[in-house]
Amino acid sequence: MKIFLLILLMGFGVEAGQGQDLSDRLTKDANIGILTVGPAEPAFSVFGHTAIRVQDSAAHIDRVYNYGTFNPEVSGFYWKFLYVSLDYYLSVIPYSQFVKANKALGRSIVSQTLDLSPAEVHKLANALERNMEVKNRAYQYHFFSQNCVTEVVDLLARENIWLPDNQITATSLTGATYRQKTNAYLSGRPWMKLGVNLMLAAPADQRPDRPREQNALPSDLHLALTGATQPSGELLIKSEKTIATAVTKEKEAIFRPLMVFWVAFLIIVALTSISVYKGWELWWLDRAIFGIIGLLGIIIAIGSFVSLHKSLNQNWNLLWALPTHLFIAVGVKTMSRNKWYRLYFWVVLLLNIFVLAGWTFIPQQLPNPIIPLLYALIIRLSYRLYSGYVTLND
Repeated sequence: MKIFLLILLMGFGVEAGQGQDLSDRLTKDANIGILTVGPAEPAFSVFGHTAIRVQDSAAHIDRVYNYGTFNPEVSGFYWKFLYVSLDYYLSVIPYSQFVKANKALGRSIVSQTLDLSPAEVHKLANALERNMEVKNRAYQYHFFSQNCVTEVVDLLARENIWLPDNQITATSLTGATYRQKTNAYLSGRPWMKLGVNLMLAAPADQRPDRPREQNALPSDLHLALTGATQPSGELLIKSEKTIATAVTKEKEAIFRPLMVFWVAFLIIVALTSISVYKGWELWWLDRAIFGIIGLLGIIIAIGSFVSLHKSLNQNWNLLWALPTHLFIAVGVKTMSRNKWYRLYFWVVLLLNIFVLAGWTFIPQQLPNPIIPLLYALIIRLSYRLYSGYVTLND
């Protein structure tokens, strides 16, 4: 059942464009609304969704246009989503099906009906149908600059329905960065929040300075439309209605990253202390620490240097999550006494100290749960340098 619901929400089995000018079918009673959908349990739905509803009871038309359609079976889906640019599509689905699927996932739905003349309704509906044509329906998805929300904002601007650049909205006055906006959606998902913040780089700490950029997330657009005006000066929203209320299904995480990593740090301190007195080398521990952080560094480095998503570029987490740690993990036992290894340990030790000392000065907000990881690295690096020094002087 859940797979079926996901298919509905991703736009498969959708109603195709009719190929007929909607102005020939819509009556004077037709209206268009912006639908704001809240988050749900599946990871893809955590940031909510924005869609457009075209309704005309007299003409028996009630459909939802969805710019958030993607194909999860496309070759290299995860690679394209994270590092390249995945094609998203405009699709259309019956309104009843849209509501049923979202309600089943416990998502809230709020409708804002636009205060438009019949001519404007027809123009906007026809624009949606033109965008449904095969040559127009695809666009390249980017986390903040091109998504289901910005496509709606751009459509309203192109059709001269709403010009956000000419208005000051409540969202523009908050001064929140992209990272802060994103974290607001992830407060109940600490592990996902950690992963997102490790991947998001320095550009995510910028404050959007244009209304289009400020409306990159569904809740922001909903708030902006509440007080929006048309080019004529009239309010854009005629009425607002709650279609469905959220049903909270998420459970608070028992083991949060910060707590887990502090416990791991204490264990590493204890094992290292015993090693000093017992002479334990604990190669497996260093292989695990350097191996895991090295793998993480490779993932971050690909995003920082290769990804077409600008929000992943210039990632300062690479100061501590060095991809080269992976090679250290492989050879730490056989080469730990080598002078080049000791030099590497000194450089990495100083880098970790620099990150902690410059925590508030580094031009990127680093995630707090990594602090115990940095301390753990410092402990093991110091032990390796001490162990090598003792061996050389025996």
